[in-house]
Amino acid sequence: MRKNAPGLLIITSIKTLPTFTHNLSSKYINEEVLNQTKKAEYSDKYEEVEKVKEKLIENQTHRFLSVAKQLEIEFNKIIFSERQSEEVILKEEINGLRQTIGHQKEVITKYTLLMKQWTKEFKELEEENKIPL
Repeated sequence: MRKNAPGLLIITSIKTLPTFTHNLSSKYINEEVLNQTKKAEYSDKYEEVEKVKEKLIENQTHRFLSVAKQLEIEFNKIIFSERQSEEVILKEEINGLRQTIGHQKEVITKYTLLMKQWTKEFKELEEENKIPL
């Protein structure tokens, strides 16, 4: 086993692995024993510390939820605004299409009337001249 960087151990052979894992587990066992001993000696202090930790966690959770709710509200405002913008754009587009359709109907109506008039005039000319046009 060799140290590569501060706090980083690289296992260089399989032979050192059991020693390495034993040292790690011994370290954690020793820390746990020390923690349990301290808890037994200062149980009232640990209870206070635990209560303070719980309160801090509760406050952090409350702040997190509050921020999350505010983000949700702002996101919903953005979505609502986008929908309104899209709705306005679509309404304008629909109105433009309606105007175009109305204009095209006018053109078709005028063209149809003009064709009827020309057909009538051509028939009259045909009858007058007795020549098919």
